[in-house]
Amino acid sequence: MKIKQLYKALLALEKPVRVTKSLIGKRLGVLFNIEKYLQQLPKTKTS
Repeated sequence: MKIKQLYKALLALEKPVRVTKSLIGKRLGVLFNIEKYLQQLPKTKTS
């Protein structure tokens, strides 16, 4: 759920931001886990 909240917060920023797995991982402090276990994470659709 933290990822969804962060995603919405990033979209609400005044300046446009490219939402990437690196940006989300850095902001949540889980970049290593995202990069290492990306194949085990659920797939999402892009908008």
